[in-house]
Amino acid sequence: MKGGTKFCISATTLFVGLIIAVVGVSFLHFFPIIFDEALKKQTRLVEGSTGYNIWESPPADIFIDFYVWHLENPLEVEKGAKPNVTQRGPYTYRETRSKDFIQNNKNGTLSYVQPERYVFDPVHSEGRDPKVDNFTTVNMPLLTIINQLQYMPENYRYLFNVFANLLERHLHATHTVHDFIWGYFSPLLALAKILRPEMVATDEFGIYVGKNNSSDGVYTVYDGVRNYTKTNEIERWNGKDDVSYWTTKYANRINGTDGTYFRQFLTKEEKIYIFISDICRSVYATFQNESETRQIPTWRYVIPKSVFDNHYIEPSNAAFCTPDKNSCPPGGILNITDCQYGAPIYFSSPHFLFADNEVFQMINGVHPNNTLHQSYLEIEPYTGVPLKIGKRSQINTYIHSYDFIEFYKNVPKAYLPLVWMEERSFATKEAADELKRQLMVPLAIGKYSPWVAFSLGILILLVGIGCSRYQWKQWNENPSLAINSVMTDEEIEPMMHDCM
Repeated sequence: MKGGTKFCISATTLFVGLIIAVVGVSFLHFFPIIFDEALKKQTRLVEGSTGYNIWESPPADIFIDFYVWHLENPLEVEKGAKPNVTQRGPYTYRETRSKDFIQNNKNGTLSYVQPERYVFDPVHSEGRDPKVDNFTTVNMPLLTIINQLQYMPENYRYLFNVFANLLERHLHATHTVHDFIWGYFSPLLALAKILRPEMVATDEFGIYVGKNNSSDGVYTVYDGVRNYTKTNEIERWNGKDDVSYWTTKYANRINGTDGTYFRQFLTKEEKIYIFISDICRSVYATFQNESETRQIPTWRYVIPKSVFDNHYIEPSNAAFCTPDKNSCPPGGILNITDCQYGAPIYFSSPHFLFADNEVFQMINGVHPNNTLHQSYLEIEPYTGVPLKIGKRSQINTYIHSYDFIEFYKNVPKAYLPLVWMEERSFATKEAADELKRQLMVPLAIGKYSPWVAFSLGILILLVGIGCSRYQWKQWNENPSLAINSVMTDEEIEPMMHDCM
């Protein structure tokens, strides 16, 4: 091979290697910028985007499991004994939800309602029938009225005591699981509604009464176009940016999203806020660990103990004590009576997970377990899409003695669990595959292609340098080759032109 040809090959090799290496380095710098902008465009809540479709109708299988608490010794409790309870369930319902009546407000926000529909699932209920199975618990309509009577004049108490002894002679009642969840007619509530309409909202009682095929109100959220960090963050709920159940502006503020969709590019250090209308307040979740959901890397967030901690440990929680911090329940318990139309309802995690020891001293039969009873979300951190959710909550009441009701005079103080629920959502395989196609493939390309290009460029550069050194070595060892290869400027110029 002639010296000129060798020179041309070496120069070309060095040039190509340098170009490929530079392209690789440039791609390392520019790909994240291009990818981030493309992702923001696809995940903001604009009709037609991937994010909008997921937000509008979450592609997930959603179930809710109900576990009722059977009161084993109601007559003994009337005499002062500690309540003994046992868990029964699950009674599982398939849940469907989608955002309806979506309105673009032309100011960077969208408004919608989100009806929830429940259909009983006998397979996941393992043969249990909520319309047949009975259980015993405290008589909640009776306790609701008694709880309000303690603040009323003596003549009201006397009159009600007469009716109570005629209609209800014990603190307990037995219901089917279906009636207790979805509602049943109460003569006591009907009577109270006639005598004092402001005392009760309805003549029915049920943990989820009126919730099937209905929504919890009108949400107005940011679409994320102007500021991606506000994607799906609630601006207003039922026309207001706060609630009025708690004692400070901070506690009443509506923070975060509705829990179905979060902003893009989450960080492990930040808290994510969720507004839960059932308890009329926002809570936060914190990063726990990296996880994997349907072969997609996710981050697992949990509702930590501090959210419902005793106000002595977490002073800011005193704002959630009503009417003031002198009325604070033990840690792990939230009084939501005002949020539940005056019914003496208290919220906690299932089995009183994270509650203070005094709660467990009041009752027998609960066994908290972090794995089974702590709420969690597994979120894909780039898109903010939750792929797996376990929302776990427990509804309780508070019993104690009431001197003006004969069969309540000796009742001990106790937080009595009524029912606990796990609302679980799991992204469908089809949705996960689509997310992998739109997210994981571009990420893999962006992650590995620049390094492949850079490495290939460096390799070609090294080959070019090696060839040049070899040629130089040959010239040094055999000067005649160098002499023979010496060329005038007129000879070099056409060679360079050929190389180009």
